[in-house]
Amino acid sequence: IDAATDAMQAVIANKQEKADYTDFNEALDKLDEILNAPEGTYTDKTIEAAQSAKDAADALDKDLPASEQGTVDSVTDLINGVVDNADKKADYTEFDKVVEDLENIVNNPDKYTEETVKNAQDALEEANGVDKDLSSDDQDILDEITNGLKDVVDNAKEKATENGVIILTTEKTSYEVASEFSKL
Repeated sequence: IDAATDAMQAVIANKQEKADYTDFNEALDKLDEILNAPEGTYTDKTIEAAQSAKDAADALDKDLPASEQGTVDSVTDLINGVVDNADKKADYTEFDKVVEDLENIVNNPDKYTEETVKNAQDALEEANGVDKDLSSDDQDILDEITNGLKDVVDNAKEKATENGVIILTTEKTSYEVASEFSKL
């Protein structure tokens, strides 16, 4: 009987209660939603933090005893912190379209006035300085910048044309050119 009792106590001693991973697994599912979201959904900073949290989760022993519940809870808290503070990226759709329009102006200097091309070049320089990782909290700032750039596009002036042919600059004065157009 003593041998049987000793054997049972040894089995009980080896069968420790395991840590609870329920909250950890739920947090990990939310983290995976961020990491698997379409590219451009979240800011780069959020993705970097999510990947670091995922690395910590992957390094966690998934078979810890209950006495190590604090370790599981710490990693869970880390993951929840990333999930709770995840920043979605601002919508750059309109901004990108305006930049494309500005590039079109700059790349077609024969079609637009010199002033228009210069303004478009200046606007492109400004656009190139815009942070490409703004959060959705900064959408109003991006929209304001986009509207300023759009004004340049909206005010673009094409060179004068006659029957679809660009009229080249001549030695004539503005008055002489104007009077020739008035005869048309």
